[in-house]
Amino acid sequence: MPHIIRKPGILGGTTLAVFMTLVHTVNDAMTAILGALLPTLQVRFDAGPTALALMVAVFWIASSVKQPVSARSARTSGCA
Repeated sequence: MPHIIRKPGILGGTTLAVFMTLVHTVNDAMTAILGALLPTLQVRFDAGPTALALMVAVFWIASSVKQPVSARSARTSGCA
């Protein structure tokens, strides 16, 4: 039985592509400026090298988390 979309969502087609481009750009910008902000963060929060490394690790892990395979395959097959 094929999946039939009765009412299209707000994000679809060009709108979805523009939204994903914006999200990707913001994510890349945050990652790019993190290195420049490390000295400021160190002074402001009186953080040592270990605390800074932990902040970078948490940010990196949070920004690189992947979706589960089932959600990704459902999205690409048009079933989501």
